[in-house]
Amino acid sequence: QLYYKGNWDAGIFKNCLAVVGSRRMTTYGKQAAERLVRDIAAAGVTIVSGFMYGIDATAHKAALSVGGRTIAVMPCGIDLIHPSHQEDLYNEILENNGLVISEYEGALQSSNWTYPRRNRIVAGLSKAALIVEAGKKSGSLITANFAKKFKRKLFAVPGPITSATSEGTIQLIQKGAEMAISAKDILNYYSLKGIKNNWRNNWSPTPINGGSPLEKKIIKELQREPLEIDELARALEISARKSSVHLSDLLKDKNVVLIFDKSSTRTRCAFEMSAAQEGAYVTFLTNSQMGKKESVEDTAEVLGRYYDGIEYRGFSQKLINTLAKHSHVPVWNGLTDEFHPTQILADLLTIQEHIFKPYENVKVVFVGDARNNMGNSWMIACAKLGMHFVALAPKSLWPNPKLVTEMKNLAKHTGGKIEITANIDKGVKGADVIYTDVWVSMGEEEKYPERIKLLKPYQVNMKMLHKSKNPHVRFMHCLPAFHDLNTEVAKHIHKKFGLKSMEVTDEVFRSRHSIVFDEAENRLHTIKAVMVSTIGNI
Repeated sequence: QLYYKGNWDAGIFKNCLAVVGSRRMTTYGKQAAERLVRDIAAAGVTIVSGFMYGIDATAHKAALSVGGRTIAVMPCGIDLIHPSHQEDLYNEILENNGLVISEYEGALQSSNWTYPRRNRIVAGLSKAALIVEAGKKSGSLITANFAKKFKRKLFAVPGPITSATSEGTIQLIQKGAEMAISAKDILNYYSLKGIKNNWRNNWSPTPINGGSPLEKKIIKELQREPLEIDELARALEISARKSSVHLSDLLKDKNVVLIFDKSSTRTRCAFEMSAAQEGAYVTFLTNSQMGKKESVEDTAEVLGRYYDGIEYRGFSQKLINTLAKHSHVPVWNGLTDEFHPTQILADLLTIQEHIFKPYENVKVVFVGDARNNMGNSWMIACAKLGMHFVALAPKSLWPNPKLVTEMKNLAKHTGGKIEITANIDKGVKGADVIYTDVWVSMGEEEKYPERIKLLKPYQVNMKMLHKSKNPHVRFMHCLPAFHDLNTEVAKHIHKKFGLKSMEVTDEVFRSRHSIVFDEAENRLHTIKAVMVSTIGNI
């Protein structure tokens, strides 16, 4: 018995292809999935997958991007969306003549045993299965085994022999799976030749004309094969920061508006400089009628007709969600009370530059008010990337239990680890990064006495760094930092409470462990990457 939401008709099941692969897909895997699925879906084949992040989600999105149909098979009850952060994709599938299927009614939570059962449905609905990327013990191989059991045709995408995510697909090819290197390989099996919706006729990349010798080298590398920014930097033997600076005019003739309800140094400068370096026009908006004489919804509708992108930095996450819902253009979160995603991107790039091991082997300890936007954002990033995250704070400042539960569940699938503790010795042991933020956020100034009392024992000092037992431990801070007495606020706090520094000592801040200024610079490069990837001429 199956439960469903969406458009159940015989046509959707006529020609189905299961497309599955690694949740931790590589750039190669993503591009291979997109290229194959777009052509296959455009030919009228329904794409069936398991709705997980990674290759599954990429396959669903690629099918939708060419007007194709797709079926999402859930490992949970039909009334749940799992993973919950893919709600937009879920709705898009239903809004575009697609189907969501589960063999479980109601709100049954997914479990270890529901995933293999889900995989058998994915294989069973399909005439053939395409495995894009799979590790040696990947769940995708379970789908492949079901496909063979049900006598379905099995295809696999060959991958680099150096990639762990290709070990499973290479093994399948060695055991008889047909190698898929183009959509034609699969469409021939379905006896489909003509493409009903030729998306390629409506899409072509915008040529990039580099001027300097370095720009020409960058373009030559990217024309040879798409590369992540760190891979590009290694190929050219330059820093990731330097390579991002030289991708010019990617925002030419674009218009962006920056809305700041909270003051800023790095966020504003990074957005304005990114736009300037890539050729966009900027409006800095601080005195609008939004929320005063005009609703946020109405303002969003207007700004979306003027601008290609909107940045918002302020207090309310609800407000930025409304902007995103009604503007119909990309909206970039420059900071809200709940999240600070552009900071996290800079932090991750900085870790990549200074800690020479994969993210999944990195332990990040956030010290201080773990309920704030940086504590939340770090926990989410670590859960998604399979990192080890520790929130080190007094119990009254622990993060929202609902968010903790959600991220722990996500971490189970990515190999990450989420810990919440008040124990300093336990928390910092083995840390690669000790991260802190100001004790009091903007608008909470009356809470200084309370926070100082709570957080003074959690000040990041050399004693804490030594407790990590890692001589190469790094100190990070989103800035500004109260590490000395050279600001008005610091002088006021010193006069009232006798503190020469607050969340971090000057000794740590200026030490060899500190990478805060590389981190600050990376705000520019990562914000530029976000803008270019969402509205750029690429």
